[in-house]
Amino acid sequence: MNTHNHPVSQLIAIGFMAMSSAITAQSFSDLDFGNPVEASDSSHPTYGPSWTGNSISFTNVAPGVDMKMTMSGIGTGLSVDGIFANYKSNNTNEPNGDLGFRYEASSYNYATITSTLDFYKSGTNFSERIEIARFRMMMYDVDGEANQSEGATFYAEDGLVGYQLASADASPRPSSVSSDHVTFTGPGTNKSETDTSGAMILHFENTDSIRLEMFANTTAGNTPNGVFTAFDGDLSMLGGDLSDFGDVELLPDAVPEPGTASMLVGALGALCLLRRRI
Repeated sequence: MNTHNHPVSQLIAIGFMAMSSAITAQSFSDLDFGNPVEASDSSHPTYGPSWTGNSISFTNVAPGVDMKMTMSGIGTGLSVDGIFANYKSNNTNEPNGDLGFRYEASSYNYATITSTLDFYKSGTNFSERIEIARFRMMMYDVDGEANQSEGATFYAEDGLVGYQLASADASPRPSSVSSDHVTFTGPGTNKSETDTSGAMILHFENTDSIRLEMFANTTAGNTPNGVFTAFDGDLSMLGGDLSDFGDVELLPDAVPEPGTASMLVGALGALCLLRRRI
């Protein structure tokens, strides 16, 4: 029997398409990393003002939401070379309100470095955590070189429910996907810091904290080798045009929001009625 044409298989496939479309159609909180609390203590000729410590605080990353970012789990051979709040802020064009990181790999090995974003209710002096119902982040400049691969891992327990991939061939792709995480690996081809073809869009729901676990695997060449990547919390780099990205791909066993589930149930119900008439 050709199961691909079986009505039940069609129902399941259409149901997941409905869930993906429902997530895409929902509203999201925009995140803006342009309001750091601490003053910058350094500067970079390309990326602008930088923070050389391992933490930085922000106000008003979203309406009623402040944020603390902390770097941790710095692997062997890696060092933080700069955190860039509102990176390239001296540029009147995009990017604006984005969060950039530069770290260096000084040895030949695979190593990770984790940035944790904790969300707090505004006006509580970073003491009262707050959940954000739904938001997206685009990680871009995820590329690499012939001698170094780059990428990142994100976790379902941090509220990750799905992702969208760029359609360009030389763009990050999942190298590991399960019900609890997804790992993306860059194409091994250097891209511009503002090239969104080297990007993926991450979908989060109902979370007060997320981890950005970035990695570099340096195999040859001169060291230290610098790695830069950035996050756009309102997708303004795309100017409202997501046509270069595919549909939302859900993590296995991802539980949709009630609104998403209702749309899915309605779609499946209609299909079941149609099936009865066949």
